[in-house]
Amino acid sequence: MQEAVRIMVRPDGRYTLYRGETPLIFGLTREMAFTLAESCGVVIERAYSIN
Repeated sequence: MQEAVRIMVRPDGRYTLYRGETPLIFGLTREMAFTLAESCGVVIERAYSIN
């Protein structure tokens, strides 16, 4: 079974594309992240930092 592809947005606004737990592309622009989400069905998740 293939692992899910998702985009994680960090609290500082950085977008990273992941397959499972493996980062594939760092530093996506917001526009590219939303284009992937709309055209390819990639889920965007928000990461939270706990201080």
